[in-house]
Amino acid sequence: MKRRDFILILCAVVGAIVFLSVVSPTVNLQLAAFRFSVQVLPGLGYTRLELPPIGSMEAKTHLGLCNLVLSLQNIDLDSLQQLLNAPGSKEMLITTLLAPKWQLLSQLLLRAAAIAALGGAWGSTLIKRSRQNFIRGSITGIVIALLITLMTVISYEPQALTNPVYSGALRGAPWALGLAQNAWHNWDALGSSVKLFVRNLRQVMAKSTSQLPPEKLDRDLRILHVSDLHNNPLAIDFILEICDNFSPDLIIDTGDLTDFGTPLEETFFKNLALIKVPYYFVLGNHDSPVVAEKVLEIPGITLLDGPEEFSNISILGFRDPASLTGSLEPAASQQVSNQVNVIRFWLQSETNQPFILAVHNPTVAQSFAGEIPLILTGHTHIPSVTIQNGSVLVNAGTTGGAGLRGLLGEKEVPLTAALLYIDISGTTPVVDAIDMISLYPRENRFELTRTAIPQPEETTAEPAI
Repeated sequence: MKRRDFILILCAVVGAIVFLSVVSPTVNLQLAAFRFSVQVLPGLGYTRLELPPIGSMEAKTHLGLCNLVLSLQNIDLDSLQQLLNAPGSKEMLITTLLAPKWQLLSQLLLRAAAIAALGGAWGSTLIKRSRQNFIRGSITGIVIALLITLMTVISYEPQALTNPVYSGALRGAPWALGLAQNAWHNWDALGSSVKLFVRNLRQVMAKSTSQLPPEKLDRDLRILHVSDLHNNPLAIDFILEICDNFSPDLIIDTGDLTDFGTPLEETFFKNLALIKVPYYFVLGNHDSPVVAEKVLEIPGITLLDGPEEFSNISILGFRDPASLTGSLEPAASQQVSNQVNVIRFWLQSETNQPFILAVHNPTVAQSFAGEIPLILTGHTHIPSVTIQNGSVLVNAGTTGGAGLRGLLGEKEVPLTAALLYIDISGTTPVVDAIDMISLYPRENRFELTRTAIPQPEETTAEPAI
């Protein structure tokens, strides 16, 4: 080979690699209910799975000069539900994952070949611009793309993905690996739980409504208090069943509708449109400005960040300070203190005092015990009803059962919600009773505990049912 030919080929190879580095071949891949973008980048033979915004995992899977990067773009919740409900769903997913992706490979190869051909042609024409050099450079680029592809395909080891290296939030969350393993081993059981949930909830709710509340409660305004849905699709079904069986007049949600506050979770909160009861919502620390924008697009939902009124009941709600950022961390002590000051300033400057205060963080709520009759919170995932200095403080717990982690963890976290009975017949509203509703989907168990709220003239409370 002549020295000039060697330099020409070398320039073509460099040009092809440069073009492949700058203009990385990218295609979309649908795996069951999950849509990924697949990108080929310069590297040393790693496969990286990016799960925004919680981090990524990667493993050394093949020989070669490229990395494969799969980025999660969307989750089709309807398809996921169908997959969970289908018999042999685990085997179906295995077949889907292991099936040869010839179409994907051909798309990547064609795009890589085209990019490499342009790069090779560009590199070769640096020596001398001629038609012959252009063709030779293009062919060299295509050969480089073919060699990289063949080396990747032949040497690829899928088993290497069982020992990945984590980065981002996943690195600091040891539960992630256990969660994935538990979900895999109990996949079919999870699908069965989802199906049993809807069927058995109707039966249990029917039994509970056969014990009719006192006639006085029938005339009361009913407020359903929910919180911390955390993207759990069961939470929407749970709320719909409560609405069908207990007929609340309005719903107040004290935050953490999502887990990460990202557009990927848009499908979940679009399902809120199925709820036909007026819905008031305050943002929690897991929510974000993106969630606020999407919620405002849903008919029937009011974003609480100030005063509102419903049936002569004044409601005051404020978003969690942490929801203004992309961080999932709870609000810092200074942010909590600032929010308390903002609410106190509002109370001092307004003559029409609220009957209900809705905030995400119970620490904020504690500052107003004795000043506001009814205070609704969430965040802790622990349902509770307490009376403090004449104020009724209600924490709805977690209507989403702490989300996916709670659904798949070893210890079941119940789906919880509170139904409040408000007497609005007098000059001022009065809380008569609160039903705390707890559902254990895996155990097929349902609990309803009623707390009667003593009125000022009463000395003792009615026993809980």
